[in-house]
Amino acid sequence: MVVVVIIGLLAAMALPAFQRVQNRSYATRMANDIRQCENAFQRFALENGGWPPPNAPGLVPAGMDFYIPAVYKQTTVVGGNFSWSGPAAKLFISNTPSTSATVMLMVDALLDDGDLTTGILTANGTTGYTYQLH
Repeated sequence: MVVVVIIGLLAAMALPAFQRVQNRSYATRMANDIRQCENAFQRFALENGGWPPPNAPGLVPAGMDFYIPAVYKQTTVVGGNFSWSGPAAKLFISNTPSTSATVMLMVDALLDDGDLTTGILTANGTTGYTYQLH
C-alpha cells in the first residue's frame, strides 16, 4: 500500500512538469510554423510584387501553391487554422480553443514582446490571433 501511495505522489509531481514541457514544445512548433508561413508570404511578395489575395482558413491563397508550407493547410498544434488577410499582410490563426492561450503567450514571447495585447502577435478576440508580417 505504501508503494502505491509513493507512486501516486511521484505521478502527481510529474504531471505538472510534463504539462510545462509539452506546452513549451507546442509553443516552439507554433512559432516555427508561423515563421515558415511568414517566409512563404514574404517570398511570394518579393517575387510577385505584392501580397496574395485573402482566403478562407486552411485554404491556400491563389498563386501560393509552390510557396506555402504544408502546415498552413493543417490544423495548428493549438487548434484552429491559418488564414491570410491579403493586402493588410496579416496572418490569422483562427478558431483556436481558449485552452491555447497559455501556449500562445509563450509563442508571443518567442516571436514578439510576450504581451498578446501589443506588438506583431496579438489576441484577436477570444477565438484567434493575428500576426502582422513585417
